[in-house]
Amino acid sequence: MTFLVDRCADLQSALLMEEVFDQSPDGQWLFARYQEIVPAVLPDVLNCLDTGEPLARSSVEAVRSSAQSILTADIALLTVLHGGIPALRVFAAFLKPHHAELSATELATLLGRASVVATELAACWASAWSSVHGRSPAAQPGDPNEPADRMELVAIPGGVDDSALEMILRTAQGQTNEEIGRATDYSSQAVKWHLGRVMRSWKVTNRAGLVTAAFLRGTLRPRTRLTTTRELTAGKGPDT
Repeated sequence: MTFLVDRCADLQSALLMEEVFDQSPDGQWLFARYQEIVPAVLPDVLNCLDTGEPLARSSVEAVRSSAQSILTADIALLTVLHGGIPALRVFAAFLKPHHAELSATELATLLGRASVVATELAACWASAWSSVHGRSPAAQPGDPNEPADRMELVAIPGGVDDSALEMILRTAQGQTNEEIGRATDYSSQAVKWHLGRVMRSWKVTNRAGLVTAAFLRGTLRPRTRLTTTRELTAGKGPDT
């Protein structure tokens, strides 16, 4: 599928609109980083989202080079780690007019992949920047000859009941209601009911919106130990 790759120019324009970012110093700093990084990595990122393939080494190195070029250490690490949120918002808004062209499962899969890749790139940037400034984040950049860092999703208890939480996680991995039902011993109708109840609570109308809301609310996040985007979208859940 080349749905997103074919729309690369439109997405790049949307991602580089200044109004997407806060007018605060942190927001403007992030806007400058997007101007550096987006043109270098967006074609590869969109290919990852379309196909489920992992990021290319060249994209990882472009992100690391951006981080290593920053001379100041006066940056909030939280700003860096949340750096993918503007991209996710733009991406979700971009997909809305195309709902008729993609199934709910395809939309949820694309958003799940986008959330993983956005957080992976932010973590890669933070790791490279921290190494330059003598900080010690959880993930340090590896040998340049080793495979790129990889991540898997973790569901965070507290926001919804345990049954719905697992269903949301599996939805983000691109599983259908039938597949979720087989994995959780619920009927597909029960899965639909549980997911629908969360959608109404979160004021979203479809699986794609559900996945986006789960990341923005912190119900889903990447695990520290990383795995490939291909594994995630093939339905391999996190270790428990």
